[in-house]
Amino acid sequence: MSLIHRNTAITTTKANTAAVVCIVSLRVGQVILKGKGRISNFAAGVSLVTAIDVEIYDLTIENNQAGIALSRSSQVRIFDNTIRAGVNGLSGVIMSVVTHTALYRNTISGFSDVGVVIPSGDPPDESIPVISENVIRGNQTGISIRGLNSDSIIRGNLVIDNNLNGIEIASIFEAGCTIEENQVLRNGGHGILLQGGSLTGCLIANNLVHKNALSGINILEDVQPGNQGIRVEGNRLSKNGTDLLWDGVSNSCWLQNVFVTSSPQVLPKCL
Repeated sequence: MSLIHRNTAITTTKANTAAVVCIVSLRVGQVILKGKGRISNFAAGVSLVTAIDVEIYDLTIENNQAGIALSRSSQVRIFDNTIRAGVNGLSGVIMSVVTHTALYRNTISGFSDVGVVIPSGDPPDESIPVISENVIRGNQTGISIRGLNSDSIIRGNLVIDNNLNGIEIASIFEAGCTIEENQVLRNGGHGILLQGGSLTGCLIANNLVHKNALSGINILEDVQPGNQGIRVEGNRLSKNGTDLLWDGVSNSCWLQNVFVTSSPQVLPKCL
């Protein structure tokens, strides 16, 4: 494992209660944390707090309670890593209040809580974090987005064989989402679930959603604010518990989806 840094405070520890690499910075700097290498048996494999300009790649991160944890950080790229739960893993990647940040081409598996989670978002009008081209497999929940200002772009991921929901947008406030071009397969709950909170626009488009136990795409907002604007377009669904579910209340519409079953049978069409 190589660690290259400029103008950044970095601390490392071998205690089981801390992170093996903890990067804390309020200054402009660059940090590159790269493999080949293995990080295991810590509370967090890598922890970034108010860090700026960080790249993390080609690492195996396993058997940590949290694989990678980000807080109030910016310009972070996490790619081409293997992040496994082992026996201790709760969450694979935690991204809290991040900007200009991308998580891509990682394999994230086996976590007892969630593979990827945004528990709270970036300030309004800032860059939206991107979760793309990852394999997210065998976790309790695949991807979970929650909290205030938790905008997200979830694109091109394989989300498969998770115990509960594949992708869930749960109780987000003053935020929207883009969920597109993902393969969401064989999850034990809903494939894609929108539930609770106060959305300000969400696009669910061009996903392949197959063999999820409860439903393929489920819109369960139960409220109808004028700016909600949920669009479900161009998805292909098959062999889910029910392919498309709608609460009958939320400001949602459907267009050019390929499916067999829905509840209700007639869904509002996007104009």
